[in-house]
Amino acid sequence: MGYDLDYIIENINKDDKDEENIDPVKIYLTQAEYSRLSVTERNQKALERYWQKKKTPWEIGRDYERYVGYLYEQEGFNVYYKGIEAGLEDLGRDLIAKKENKVEVIQCKYWAKHKTIHEKHICQLFGTTLKYWVEEKELKLDTERKFLKSIIDKKDIIGVFITTTSLSDKAKEFANELGIKIQENFPFKNYPSIKCNISKRNGEKIYHLPIDQQYDKTIIEDEKNECYVETVKEAEDLGFRRAWRWKG
Repeated sequence: MGYDLDYIIENINKDDKDEENIDPVKIYLTQAEYSRLSVTERNQKALERYWQKKKTPWEIGRDYERYVGYLYEQEGFNVYYKGIEAGLEDLGRDLIAKKENKVEVIQCKYWAKHKTIHEKHICQLFGTTLKYWVEEKELKLDTERKFLKSIIDKKDIIGVFITTTSLSDKAKEFANELGIKIQENFPFKNYPSIKCNISKRNGEKIYHLPIDQQYDKTIIEDEKNECYVETVKEAEDLGFRRAWRWKG
């Protein structure tokens, strides 16, 4: 119909997404589109508009965290999206990635190329990784320096700093000394963003769009034949139904 995307999104009732029993897809469609299109078509169009819309810095950062989490999940990690769920109370832990006895505490920074990451960000990540290590091991902080050294050497819980920009030389020096892994100039790329999950409660096959409420709490496990797909049709062809259901 030639609708302007920003106009559509800005003029749909903003309160809809906070109301119980309101399909979040409605935020991205006109009322006429929502009524006219099939369920598959409108879910797909909402997904496409989600990726096309102009986003706030917070939304861009959230998408970057989700992308990094997706890459970790492809490596067999179970990923917990702490930054998205906890917001300002995430303690600098955007993602917690676990595989067997290995844990990576990950901080993601989606910054413009002209900005530089300085050592204070590395120190924050080391501090929150250390706190997580102490919490997981149920230990009390020890003032002896050998305790701190043993944590760095053990590497069963490590900090990882991933960013779209570069680190200063001093930040790299701190990262090396503190055992923080870094990935500089790590770009965001398109990825299959629909999560296909199998309910542990009743075995029901459910897919989640990035706009759905439980998206960031949903863990994808390959061993359970769960997966990411690009389109709504792919999810439905695999036997998954949309997570949201109107109870009216």
